[in-house]
Amino acid sequence: MPRSKSKRHKPTPSKPSSRPAPRKRPFSPKRLVRGVLVAVAILAVPAAWFAMEARQAREVSDLSVIGEGAPVVVQVHEPGCTSCEQLLEQTQEARSRLDEELTLRRANIASTGGRRFANEYGVSRSTLVLFDARGEVVDIKRGVVAADELEADFITLQGLPRPRRR
Repeated sequence: MPRSKSKRHKPTPSKPSSRPAPRKRPFSPKRLVRGVLVAVAILAVPAAWFAMEARQAREVSDLSVIGEGAPVVVQVHEPGCTSCEQLLEQTQEARSRLDEELTLRRANIASTGGRRFANEYGVSRSTLVLFDARGEVVDIKRGVVAADELEADFITLQGLPRPRRR
């Protein structure tokens, strides 16, 4: 039995384009430098942001300031913890009302150092540990605490007279 020949589709020649073919630009050191500068700028912005975030994270978690001559408040914190975030908001609100700066640090219990801190002071997440200038524990606040109460505690911690409420 004879084999049938399959009909193959033959490509039709394309119509010539009305546009001329793009010319290839010759190498230009000026264009190369411009491209490199653009690439560096694009990469530098995220790198600078990351470096700043990392530095701030180190500062916030630096517990070596305890007992260095100024009162310190340490929040025992866990990422993703809703009550921890609420406590942080109340703490920052109270801190913003103060005339003098108060050092605030966070001990992240998801890290080795944060767990060590929490174990040393017998506390868990959503907790504030208030230290005086000598590094002695003055008070421990557990759970979410209202900003008004924290403000009064922070004023006492700093050794300032409490403002009179009208």
